[in-house]
Amino acid sequence: MMAAPGAGEPLSPIERLDRHDRMLASMRDNLHRLRPVLAQLYAVLSSEQKRKADVLLVPHDGMMVRMSRCGMMRK
Repeated sequence: MMAAPGAGEPLSPIERLDRHDRMLASMRDNLHRLRPVLAQLYAVLSSEQKRKADVLLVPHDGMMVRMSRCGMMRK
């Protein structure tokens, strides 16, 4: 079982779900704040800048996916 940060007692499965729910809600709220700002920035980029942003400004989906998008992985 995982221990609560800074505490000696492990969290119950319900407490872990509650903590995960709060974390996901916070991430969702952050995405909702970021979206309009990113849309404004993206709208003024040149075509070349947009191509680079399409690779660099993606949600976290793992290093392997980003590397394949950049052409860094060879078959």
